[in-house]
Amino acid sequence: MGEIRDTAIWMAAKGEAYDLAKMDQNTLKLPEVMTNFDFGQDPNSKYLYGEEALAKFHTAPGYKIDLFASEKEFPDLANPVQISFDSKGRLWVATMPSYPHWKAGDGKPNDKIIILEDTDGDGKADKQSVFADNLHLPIGFEFAPEGVYLSQGKNLVLLKDTDNDSKADVKELILSGFDDHDTHHAHSAYTMDPSGAIFMAEGVFLHTNVETSYGPIRGVNGGFYRYSPQNKKLERVAQVSIPKPLGYSNR
Repeated sequence: MGEIRDTAIWMAAKGEAYDLAKMDQNTLKLPEVMTNFDFGQDPNSKYLYGEEALAKFHTAPGYKIDLFASEKEFPDLANPVQISFDSKGRLWVATMPSYPHWKAGDGKPNDKIIILEDTDGDGKADKQSVFADNLHLPIGFEFAPEGVYLSQGKNLVLLKDTDNDSKADVKELILSGFDDHDTHHAHSAYTMDPSGAIFMAEGVFLHTNVETSYGPIRGVNGGFYRYSPQNKKLERVAQVSIPKPLGYSNR
């Protein structure tokens, strides 16, 4: 496929026509990757959904678990990686349907940030909005007065909704140089502290080098950063060898 695309580039440079889909038909079909999930010794083990899953929960007195939304009602709710409720009670979800199955020959990734809303007050989502699409691996995001800060590979970007229609229409590059060669270890688990600064985590194997107006910020093999939007300052607050940080609490 790489050779075919190189050929197509040269053909395009010469003004010649080409058909990538037809050219790709001459390549081998990639084998399907089987799951490595092991249900253990019980052959009847299975994933549970909806009411069937709710029936298995045992909660403390006074507590109750409800199903707010599922991929049955909202197919875009695929591979959710971070969720946050906004001040209006809407649930924002970063989804990654491209992970981990994106491969050569696939179309461009179309990961999304969606907004799920309960408009009739019954405790269940009944409305979906797409805040941003055509993303790739949005593994961390956080709200701010100026917009939504988002992890996008090597970049920290700011998405803005300037006309208040719940859809981002401006994308601003804030910082670049985060390592993302091991994509799901990249800067993630965004959490805002009381000052309005954003803490973010990074996993092992990565070697980050971000140029800032305060000088370069480097990190190796895992740790945490703090970004202050007020003065656009990035700091390395801890460097610890953590495999894959999936959450952060700044208590």
